[in-house]
Amino acid sequence: MLIGFTGCAQSSVDSTEAAKRWDAQYEHCTDIARANTTDFPDNAWFDSLTVESKKSVIGYLYNYNQRICTAEQTEQLRSAIEYDNNSELNSYYEEILTPLDVTFADRLQGIEKSEILKIQAQYSEPFSIRHVLTQLELYPKR
Repeated sequence: MLIGFTGCAQSSVDSTEAAKRWDAQYEHCTDIARANTTDFPDNAWFDSLTVESKKSVIGYLYNYNQRICTAEQTEQLRSAIEYDNNSELNSYYEEILTPLDVTFADRLQGIEKSEILKIQAQYSEPFSIRHVLTQLELYPKR
């Protein structure tokens, strides 16, 4: 009985409304990230990486934390798009709906994901990527 009720609740939000809710939550998470200037944790494994690998790890962590922050709205969006069969929104949000490990597969080749997740456990909130890149002297110089 509860399963049927849950299914009805999910379909009560159409894909357009779910997209608006996702956008609002993403903005909220981005505001959290901009305000979070906590320094990146010291990590010997991370320090041993190449500059490009460090940038890939930071990018992955940024996206991972953003996805945690938007997880509920992402699942609502995924369900609503599927229910409505909204190919336009599915295409627009394709990157968001694609698993992060698929999106980052090429960039993280040869990088130990278990080590990334150890850092993520210490650095689990959305964060200012600009602050981290500047702190680690990885931000492009002009």
